[in-house]
Amino acid sequence: MTETEKPKRGRPRKGEMRPEKLQKCIGRPVLPDPNSSSPIEQLRAKRGLSQKELAALLLVTRPTVGKYERGEVYPKGLVLKALNEMLHKEGLPEIPLR
Repeated sequence: MTETEKPKRGRPRKGEMRPEKLQKCIGRPVLPDPNSSSPIEQLRAKRGLSQKELAALLLVTRPTVGKYERGEVYPKGLVLKALNEMLHKEGLPEIPLR
């Protein structure tokens, strides 16, 4: 990243590196590990949705989708039901009820 480019919003978690920077270091594209991402991230990747687009489908905000993916907040009610229906259609593991 050059000095004139603006960094993306949000910081990587401690000990993590942004994919763009890692790609520069190793010299090849970095593919997400399907075992390390949440079912919601896998759903978004399979359907080609951004957090904002998924948030619009679920009638929640984009930051809320990010919190679901990181496990900071647990989806409830109709949002959980809608997510599980989408996950089931894509053949991904559903989110268990709490």
